[in-house]
Amino acid sequence: MTSAVADAWAGKVLLIYTAFAGPSSSAGVAIEEAHTEDHFGRSFLVGRVPQSQRDWAAGLQVAIAMDQVAHRLVFDSRQQYESAIAQAPLAWDARPSN
Repeated sequence: MTSAVADAWAGKVLLIYTAFAGPSSSAGVAIEEAHTEDHFGRSFLVGRVPQSQRDWAAGLQVAIAMDQVAHRLVFDSRQQYESAIAQAPLAWDARPSN
C-alpha cells in the first residue's frame, strides 16, 4: 500500500464485510491501524480489532484477504465507530429465536 493510501486510513476505523461470510461474521470485522501486506502472493488488509467490551477479539491483530472484501464502512474516528455500535443491536441479538 502506498503511503498516501495508508495515510488516508490513519485514525479511522474500517468495518469490513467479506464475501460469503457465515453467520458468525455477518456483522463485519472492525479494523483500526489498517494497512495492506502481501503474504503468500496475496494482499491482506491488516490491523487491530478496536478495544471494545462488545468484542472478544478486541486488541488482537486481524488480517483479511483483499480479494474477499465485499464492501466496507469507514468511520472517521474510534469515537464515531463506538457511537454507531452503541446504537446497533449485537448481531446475535438480531437473529430470530427458534
